[in-house]
Amino acid sequence: MVELIEGGYQLTAQQLVPLSPADLLDWLCQPELMRQWMQGVGRVDVVDGNPCSRGCLTTVSLGMHSPFGGGEWNLTGRIDDIGPARLVRTYSMQTFHSGYTRTVSYDLAPDSVGTLLDCQVRTKIPGLRPRAARSGGKGEEKSLRHSLTLLSRLSAGERVAPLRRFISVSSRSPQAL
Repeated sequence: MVELIEGGYQLTAQQLVPLSPADLLDWLCQPELMRQWMQGVGRVDVVDGNPCSRGCLTTVSLGMHSPFGGGEWNLTGRIDDIGPARLVRTYSMQTFHSGYTRTVSYDLAPDSVGTLLDCQVRTKIPGLRPRAARSGGKGEEKSLRHSLTLLSRLSAGERVAPLRRFISVSSRSPQAL
């Protein structure tokens, strides 16, 4: 669901993942695992700290595609809170929008077949108009759902054909999660 907030938008989605909360946390904070399921992410690199610890800094490189060309955006993520049932990471972007922030919160609830993952994404961009926020949010909502579905499938050991993954990625918004 897309909800407009002052200067941005908020997305929420849920996904059942066939892992324990402890194992799922690895998929949410280990760079080599994050890169596999996040929509449009080319690289995830640890800049400072341990990957699954408070204060860890990472750089996430997003591949951007448009009719006018492509490029790469780098976001810096910082783990603000981490525990057995919660992870909160805040991203900032220094090069494109001064003041851009994206806060991603994961709440993990044990379930009989794994973990119910509740994901909330709050994106704020100074000067963003409601119409642009609504449009951008709708595209990102589809990408969020796709990323969480991919997380569930890959963590269950399913194989996803590289070509099929590329085709599905090229039509969705890349996003740091």
